[in-house]
Amino acid sequence: MNLSGKTGSGLHLRKHFLALSVCILSLLPAFAQTGKWNDPKIDIVFRSLLAQQHLPVQQQKMPVAQVAKPTRAQVPGQQRMEDRYDCIVYTNAPGVLATKGFVIRSIQPGFVTAWVSLAEIPALAALPEVRYVQAPEVLEAHNDVAVGNTGASLLHQGVVNNTVYKGKGVIVAIFDSGIDWDHPDFRDPVDQTKSRILRIWDQTLTPIAGESSPAVLGYGVEYTQAHINNEIDGTPASYVRTQDVNGHGSHVAGIAAW
Repeated sequence: MNLSGKTGSGLHLRKHFLALSVCILSLLPAFAQTGKWNDPKIDIVFRSLLAQQHLPVQQQKMPVAQVAKPTRAQVPGQQRMEDRYDCIVYTNAPGVLATKGFVIRSIQPGFVTAWVSLAEIPALAALPEVRYVQAPEVLEAHNDVAVGNTGASLLHQGVVNNTVYKGKGVIVAIFDSGIDWDHPDFRDPVDQTKSRILRIWDQTLTPIAGESSPAVLGYGVEYTQAHINNEIDGTPASYVRTQDVNGHGSHVAGIAAW
């Protein structure tokens, strides 16, 4: 009886062991799949977005993921639409990325800017030529400390070389929320039908009929001084679609203009 009892107990344990083994094996694909979005070469913002795809809807509440917002657009070379994200890819081999089919927007020393779907990010990071895939950073206005940090007031007072610098003859490039191109401050003080703005590159727009992107960068919409002048005098009207979304860009440009 004891022998029989031991044998029965052994069978019982073996059944539990087999059941446990099956459970563990069934979980392995899930854990392996988790590794796809847990790559340290992927920005935590993108990793959180990738992880959310595999969570129940009621659990998809990760505030960090809201930092990166996609743009819905047509897939390059296809007819379908999908959400795509801007990202910074640290690599010294941009040609390899392009060969693999990733959309490259600009090439800089040591990194490129790219436009990818969420599903493409793990494959992008897995390339040995890629060091890191970074999400774009959302910048905020800090005008309360800008003058002191930049030392602009010292330049205005002539502290450097005993020369007062006011910016005459200087061309200023401003990367910001946009510009109120129709404002009088940005027009020629002698001829108010002419703009002082040389070019506007609105990266949030997609070209429509009659518009084009900058030749080198290949995205967004570029408006020239001629376009702006034509808009000011109404020939044609409603041609320049760009606008300042919150006024900060116009504020900064206004400081430079004066």
